[in-house]
Amino acid sequence: MAHFRGDGPPPKTRDAVLYLFRGITIIGLLTPASNKKCFYAWSLFINSLVTLYMPVGFLLSFIMRLSSFSPSEFFTSLQISINCVGASLKLFVFSLMYKRLIKATKYMDRLDKRPIDEQGELTLRQAVAFSNCSSLLFTLLYLSYSSSTFLSSVINGRPPYQIYNPVIEWRNSTRNFIIQSAIEYVMIDVHCYQQALLDAYPVIYIMIIRAHLHILSRRISKLGTDDKLKKNQRYEELVQCVLDHKNIMQ
Repeated sequence: MAHFRGDGPPPKTRDAVLYLFRGITIIGLLTPASNKKCFYAWSLFINSLVTLYMPVGFLLSFIMRLSSFSPSEFFTSLQISINCVGASLKLFVFSLMYKRLIKATKYMDRLDKRPIDEQGELTLRQAVAFSNCSSLLFTLLYLSYSSSTFLSSVINGRPPYQIYNPVIEWRNSTRNFIIQSAIEYVMIDVHCYQQALLDAYPVIYIMIIRAHLHILSRRISKLGTDDKLKKNQRYEELVQCVLDHKNIMQ
């Protein structure tokens, strides 16, 4: 069981989305505060190569080189190509909505301004740890699949997915084979990382909401048992709890 230290700085809810937002920057969506020109060049390159070309590359490969596929290679590439199309569509929709996730950090900061007891702090620490571990776990699981497929194909002397490459013919030389395999491996790794982020962010935000609802429910339950509070203080605290619930739902 993980051990959560209680003597560190107070946890912040936005720490739960730290790895997620870094990942969104890596895949070329979230613009950083510095090096914007380099970021835009990277975003254009990586999304043109992976998000746009890779589904097309699979289709061209099936059309022009279908006879070169073995049955197992064909079904592996077919599975990945269908997944690529779905992931590209999901990423397009996500690119229109991810700013809402960033906007949500404003409400997280409002919730963090409220005082919490030790139990509430522990709940928040666990949510932060679970959220960042979820990002890492999704990434490792997806990349392990791409790596295992890459290794098994390269050992057999063929590129892992045989994505159509109009510049390089991998059968012509060992050098071309290595270049083709390396390009495909990078493309699939980026694709898997995109997919990992798309699958991880709902889990992370649900965990954040759940943690703050738990803290809020404990805060409300204490209102009726705290004899030190006067009637007007109890009313003000209840109003604040209503505002907290509104911030959580937003």
